[in-house]
Amino acid sequence: MEKSIENGIEKFFIYLDRFHKKEINHFEFKKLFKSPFVFFSFKNEIITLDSLDEIIKFYKNIRHVIYPNNCKPYEFRYTRQNKVSFTKLSNSAIILASQYVWHTSPHNNPRYVEAFSYLIKYFDELNDWRMCGLIEFSSNSYPDNWEQVEIPKEWKYDNSITVDELDVLHAPKI
Repeated sequence: MEKSIENGIEKFFIYLDRFHKKEINHFEFKKLFKSPFVFFSFKNEIITLDSLDEIIKFYKNIRHVIYPNNCKPYEFRYTRQNKVSFTKLSNSAIILASQYVWHTSPHNNPRYVEAFSYLIKYFDELNDWRMCGLIEFSSNSYPDNWEQVEIPKEWKYDNSITVDELDVLHAPKI
């Protein structure tokens, strides 16, 4: 894997860390995201976020409203990555796919599986990579033929319950 692409993929894992620590703010997100940011969902919903403020509002809603609501009657605890892979679109753009498992109360049980992909692009004016698009897809349609990414130990799902046994989640209307 090319070093520059590794830097783009690293943005995704930094994002996971900030999201789980609830560090969804200008200081952190300006290093990870670039507007316009476009979200595509199963419901044929297309949302264009035209500013960093809108991106932050979007992710705060996901972290503080959507995740807790999706987990009811349980409480959302954290996610772990089952698979992460990418396909190179050009020397300055990749799509990174993520299939991840939601852990909830009680006892941090694995409960749901979900999948998204991020458009991650290198911007010359920033001399850095940023996430600029999010696409929801079915966990059952994960692109296994893409180049696999080694998942850092702290983010790796332990497969205590196979993903085939978990309920598949799709994003609610945003």
